[in-house]
Amino acid sequence: MRIALVLAYDGFAYNGWQSQPDGNTIQDHLETALSQLSHEAIKVIGAGRTDAGVSARAMVAHFDTNRHLETWKWVRGTNTYLPYDIRVLKAIEVDEAFHARFNSKVKTYRYTIDRRGNNPFSFHFADQCFLPLDVEKMSDAATVFLGTHDFTSFNSSDPSLNMIRTVLQIDIRSNDDFIVIDVKGPGFLRFMVRMMVGTLMEVGKGKLTKADVQTMLDNARKGSCRYKAPANGLMLWDIDYPLYPQLKFTHSTLFPPYMI
Repeated sequence: MRIALVLAYDGFAYNGWQSQPDGNTIQDHLETALSQLSHEAIKVIGAGRTDAGVSARAMVAHFDTNRHLETWKWVRGTNTYLPYDIRVLKAIEVDEAFHARFNSKVKTYRYTIDRRGNNPFSFHFADQCFLPLDVEKMSDAATVFLGTHDFTSFNSSDPSLNMIRTVLQIDIRSNDDFIVIDVKGPGFLRFMVRMMVGTLMEVGKGKLTKADVQTMLDNARKGSCRYKAPANGLMLWDIDYPLYPQLKFTHSTLFPPYMI
């Protein structure tokens, strides 16, 4: 049988999602916990790969197992073996055609900026920025990224990968304390969202213009963009599975108000 999981995690202390030799990744901890619970070797496939220090509100993963448990037992039992900052929120039995990566249609990443830069309680989930940022200029410059483009300038992925990506929406909103940037698209390259946000922050500081952002994108070469926002402000916020609406994450009260 195939089980899909919805997970949330504070990625601050981990080396990202993907399994690594030292084992300090979300995937490694999850596979160990599931294997202990099921008494068989479990391998999971995630919807994507969050980088070191990046958190997730609704990562989706799936695995195959011969162990038959009620879905609530997969949740409660797996959490028993997981570190406190990695939690399974939901488990659903799905058909064998389901694939956490290939069935996802739109991913939403959220970047949060602490405008005061002095909140110890937001540090794991917000970039601490001490300089004033012009949100209106940032929003205007963000329109450069909308649509389908060659994002060679804004990533650190393997050069052999296809650099063409589509950004469906960028929404920037703020209050006196925080700036929240939501970026939606079918998929993103490594560091792509963080490099986009880092560039927009330079626009907000008055160090770059919208025309500068357009030039970087048009150059389509490594090194055109030298800016990358810190990992701690980034969170995988949501993944859309039109064929599997039961995977939709709805527990907004899990987060403090500034994260919503």
